[in-house]
Amino acid sequence: MKIFVPQKIRKATASVLVAVSGGSDSVAMLLALREELEPKRIIVAHYNHKIRGAEADRDETLVRELCESLGVSFISGSGDVPAIAKQTGESIEMAARSMRREFLLATAESNNCMAIAIGHNRDDQVETLFLRLLRGAGLRGLGGIRPELASENGMLFFRPVINCSHSELQAFLKEKYSQQWCEDSTNMDLDILRNKLRAKIVPIFKENFGESFDQPIIRTMELLRLDAECLDSMANDFLRKISVPDEQSYATIQVDGLADLHEAIRGRVLLEFVYSSKLMQNVTKPIVDRLWALCEGDGSEQRIATLSNNCVAIRKNAHLKLLPMDVYNKLKLE
Repeated sequence: MKIFVPQKIRKATASVLVAVSGGSDSVAMLLALREELEPKRIIVAHYNHKIRGAEADRDETLVRELCESLGVSFISGSGDVPAIAKQTGESIEMAARSMRREFLLATAESNNCMAIAIGHNRDDQVETLFLRLLRGAGLRGLGGIRPELASENGMLFFRPVINCSHSELQAFLKEKYSQQWCEDSTNMDLDILRNKLRAKIVPIFKENFGESFDQPIIRTMELLRLDAECLDSMANDFLRKISVPDEQSYATIQVDGLADLHEAIRGRVLLEFVYSSKLMQNVTKPIVDRLWALCEGDGSEQRIATLSNNCVAIRKNAHLKLLPMDVYNKLKLE
């Protein structure tokens, strides 16, 4: 089984954090990485979401014992995902993803890791494409999951088994290692859209077009990802040109020239502008459209748009600025 490990990781000596849930994909990833990297470079991170009770504790036990047998370091974390989801209004799935990501980033940083390995596979790619088609994604979304991507703080995420199918990974565990894994009972919950696609839609494609139906889909996603990266690069170049230094380091740009851009580039400029502020993690097209509405016209009168609970956009003359909500509220009181 061939896995993806960037050359800069292969040649380095720094540790790599490997996220292992206990499921077949991440367990196979760990064993495959154990064949490629020195054991002392591997640190396994397991996050208990406190959603499935004894089943979740079983997963943690399996991962801990596997790490002991492999001679690699093990670190666990946990959080009350249902409570946080209720507090923030997020879905259980979204809250779990956010909390797990925060745990992984904090653990990687505190242990001087150079990268984080995630167990997404080829099946996840196809399911992601279907999900994003249903949600109306653009090129960036339809390009799917990138094999490697740096986070906002510079930490590299990479996906060693992104080119391997779920069935290949399970066969690897059975035939080469006789290794057990844990099944997550929530994967059977068809109220979760990804699970419904996996159980109901993907099998129809396999039945009608064969097990390798996903190969041309993956190639198309790679082409879309290349196109998206090209457009993103053009947008980032323009964003650097119009960015304005701010005394309080709030994200600020000059809006002059935006109207002359092609809509595909302009939307990306505004998207990256919001992400650069670090005030929002999920920027949708309606938010970009709202920003562009602020930018149109001469801007002689101050205009304001609330983008989220923590982000306010202010247009005045030729400048567009993004402020945290608490800062904006303080300015209103002064």
